[in-house]
Amino acid sequence: MTPAIPAAPDRYDRGTWQQIVNAIRQALLGAFRAGQDLRLVRGERFSLKSSGGVETFFTVDDAGNLLTPTAGAEYVKTSSAASLTLTAPGFHVFTGTTATWTLPSLAGSPGWTIRVKNRGSGDLTIERAGSDQLYTSAAVDSLTLPAGASTWLTADGSFWDVERIRAPYG
Repeated sequence: MTPAIPAAPDRYDRGTWQQIVNAIRQALLGAFRAGQDLRLVRGERFSLKSSGGVETFFTVDDAGNLLTPTAGAEYVKTSSAASLTLTAPGFHVFTGTTATWTLPSLAGSPGWTIRVKNRGSGDLTIERAGSDQLYTSAAVDSLTLPAGASTWLTADGSFWDVERIRAPYG
């Protein structure tokens, strides 16, 4: 039997957090030995899928709070816009020819993770808001995803950390 996961508000209190941890332990019981702790790392994301197929993504912020990008499901936006400012965490898919998309400000996005996939036919440039910085192996103002590539960016309070850039499959 799959354990029940409480509804997904923006933040969970400590009691609800414990319910979720217990549900995760039960769901992953086969992967853990008795007495082994399940540890969630701050800034890391994980997801749970309900029996109805709705997948909820969670992030643990620096204060140890469990955050979700939306209530019940991950935010997904598909756009062919040549210019777009991203306004929510979640999965953003580009489908146009070429574009420049701007990240939200770091100050207003603590703990957010944004995934971007370039399904378009040309380059997608992802740039900072204001004087914010992205961080690859050094601080940069922007990065370019060729057609077919994808990346994850996480706001750590100081930078938009570029966790990985995946080359197109093929």
